[in-house]
Amino acid sequence: MTTLKKVMFVLLIAPLSFIACDEEENMDVPQEKTLFLSSNTSGRISTFDFEGRESMGSNSVTSMATDADGIYYDKDNDVLYQLNRTDNVINAYSNFMTNPTLTATSTSDFSNGREIAINGNKLVVAQDANDGNGNRNNFYIYNFSPTSITLEKTLMADINLWGIHLDGNTMYAIEDNSANLAIYENFFSNASGSVSPTRIIEIEGIVRTHGITYDATNDIMVLTDVGEAASGEDGAVVWIQNFRNKSNNAMIALSEQMKIAGSNTFLGNPVDVAYSHASGMVYIAERKNAGGRFLAFDTSKTGNVAPDFNMEVAGASAIYLP
Repeated sequence: MTTLKKVMFVLLIAPLSFIACDEEENMDVPQEKTLFLSSNTSGRISTFDFEGRESMGSNSVTSMATDADGIYYDKDNDVLYQLNRTDNVINAYSNFMTNPTLTATSTSDFSNGREIAINGNKLVVAQDANDGNGNRNNFYIYNFSPTSITLEKTLMADINLWGIHLDGNTMYAIEDNSANLAIYENFFSNASGSVSPTRIIEIEGIVRTHGITYDATNDIMVLTDVGEAASGEDGAVVWIQNFRNKSNNAMIALSEQMKIAGSNTFLGNPVDVAYSHASGMVYIAERKNAGGRFLAFDTSKTGNVAPDFNMEVAGASAIYLP
């Protein structure tokens, strides 16, 4: 089932037990991490290994979905969850790092699903409106485990949805086709039915937000801008330090942002993003440029900079870093 792709080095993905060591031994050693990428064209799930800022290798396995988007990996239980847009379900793959096996599938409740977000045993799907789903933007909330994924309730949003991120009971959601970020406080307390954001934050200078991740510990919000959907050259990634304070006035000014954009970046339609504070890197699922790329940037550099890592990944649609 597994097809290996060597990248830069012949070191393969190591078992999690291999990289585990005492906290004292880890103090001055860059942490090894594995990133997970979905594709909406290839029917493959890709993984990339990094140690600090160095790329070590990649691998890919077959997915049940030719068209897939949101992705999440539970490293404690070695289970990967993926939004399957081909069948409009969530799939769970147990023993993912050794022998990926489908062990749970949700009912087909959504259509044109995009991102997923996790908190505890709750998994949330963002449905983006289109003609196929009656032009409805919905959140679908599931109770999940490696062997069961069941729908609990549906929340109907009054904004266009795409990327989502959960920080406990607070939902951060991209308002698609805008420069806005929506915040839903006490998200899981909502009963089935309509739901509206607690706050809307405008991100000055963004054309069309898509990807989102939030490092609550360090208070860093990271967003991507796909620009014009037809262009493969006008994308950007921005990050905002001290986000909670800067967002109090419902506007993040250009002067309050750090940004990577330009012809050297290979950013066209960066649809999703992951962030590592320990290594100071942002990782991008780039969908438009060359039909899909996995890009990594050092956040100590801004402007029109080349990526520190750049590999074509057909149909790259979502990324997750545990």
